[in-house]
Amino acid sequence: MARPELGAGVPGAAGPRLGPVASLLLIFVIGLGWGGGFALNRLAVDEGVPILAYLFWQCLGAGLLLSAYMAARRRWPPLDLKSLKLYFIAGLLAIGIPYTAIVYAAPKVPVGVLALVFTLEPGFTYLIALLFLMEWFHKVRFLGLGIGMAGLMLIVIPEASLPTRAMVPWVILGLAAPVGWAIFSVWIARTRPPGFDGLAIAWGLFI
Repeated sequence: MARPELGAGVPGAAGPRLGPVASLLLIFVIGLGWGGGFALNRLAVDEGVPILAYLFWQCLGAGLLLSAYMAARRRWPPLDLKSLKLYFIAGLLAIGIPYTAIVYAAPKVPVGVLALVFTLEPGFTYLIALLFLMEWFHKVRFLGLGIGMAGLMLIVIPEASLPTRAMVPWVILGLAAPVGWAIFSVWIARTRPPGFDGLAIAWGLFI
């Protein structure tokens, strides 16, 4: 029996079809937000914003925006006990662990180095999916994972890569973010109930 592809067959995973211009614009917006987020994290912590408060208001703001959108669509997420459990675990894996690691590591490590660490998330996702038999072993993909890890070692191990050796533990802490996202991706692909809207999961994990 063929193993399922990660994310395959998940309702709502594909999303609406967009034209090439709109797709490129969305990629640009995502990249701008993703890259700018690291700089904003560093700025907020450097200016003395309490870390947990910073995380709380980010999540609450996103949750309220999604609530307004869902209210406009008159489409609310399920709130039964099973769904609440799913929201809690999703929030822990996708938000709680990764973003706590990010904001603690951000003041201690150059922003560019931390951003490079996060690019390992697809490789970790593939590795975890392999362990759960959700992906086939593929030499090229596994080689890509190995190259990514080797690149991380080139940042952490040589003396000239980081300004000080004291930054190494903070780079390792930053790895909690891509690992958490990878575990979340595999877990949600395995446990997501049929017909469960992706928007509901996004709302639940932020709230």
